[in-house]
Amino acid sequence: MEVYNDINSYYPSDLKSPKTLYEDFKIMKLESIINSMNKKELEKYKKPHRRSFFEFSIGKKESNSPQVIIGANEFVGVDNNLMFTTMGQVFSIDFNDKLKAEENEGYIVAFKPSFMIKERGDFEIMNRFRFFNSYTFPHYILTSTQMDITNNLTQNMYKEYVNDEKYAREIIMGYLDVLLHSFNRILSLSPDTIAFTSYDRIAAHFEQEIFKDGIELVSIADYALRLNISPNYLSESVKKSTGKNARQVLLDHKLIIAKSLLQQRKRSIAEIAFEMGFSEPTNFTKFFKQMAGLTPNKFRFNLNSTS
Repeated sequence: MEVYNDINSYYPSDLKSPKTLYEDFKIMKLESIINSMNKKELEKYKKPHRRSFFEFSIGKKESNSPQVIIGANEFVGVDNNLMFTTMGQVFSIDFNDKLKAEENEGYIVAFKPSFMIKERGDFEIMNRFRFFNSYTFPHYILTSTQMDITNNLTQNMYKEYVNDEKYAREIIMGYLDVLLHSFNRILSLSPDTIAFTSYDRIAAHFEQEIFKDGIELVSIADYALRLNISPNYLSESVKKSTGKNARQVLLDHKLIIAKSLLQQRKRSIAEIAFEMGFSEPTNFTKFFKQMAGLTPNKFRFNLNSTS
């Protein structure tokens, strides 16, 4: 499955406005994206793929909307909708050979952890903003009042991005932080309120236990024991809820933690390996390369080249 790492090259190449300002953040009008897509890009988005960044979309007017699949969930957007996609989540969108863009109004915001948090990265964002967890239902319908608040904040953020005046990045970061905290208030998510089935509830509590452990992750059997279920039932439930088995979810979180620690450049790779429970740094390197497709050193080199 294709994995897209670069925000700016992922979106339509013919997107004239707004211009590219940052490597780790982009905000676009929904109607501009649709108008800019060519046939090749329509096919790209239609195929299930993953992305190495967070994305959320705000559809104030989106009655003529595409078919979207996020994780194991499939839906068609409506007016006043809010959608989230977390890093590494399976995503696809079928625009049915283009929509009438004039009938859509809203924004898409994409960002990497480096735009907000330098030290902890994606692990911290997923822990702080639960709507980016893989077990949450990624689609919400807002009230008119909630949409007005959300749309106004996003509109101001877009204006800062387009105008690109002094301190624009800092102000955009502020708007993004306020916006995400507003989503926390509006959605009021917890493991119990977001679960739709018994499988969802188990998956939610499993991932909460992982977050609770921080760096010191334990085995699937230990997590199953905490939840008073068998390891097989835990894996089966997580698979039905998220599309991944429990081991895959645990490894994904392990990679998230590894990437977050590697952003702390003063720490050696050997220190990080031992802290994460690897007996040898070579075992950590093998794990990281298998999961991320590159070595820890190469990952750090890429961070340096884009910072």
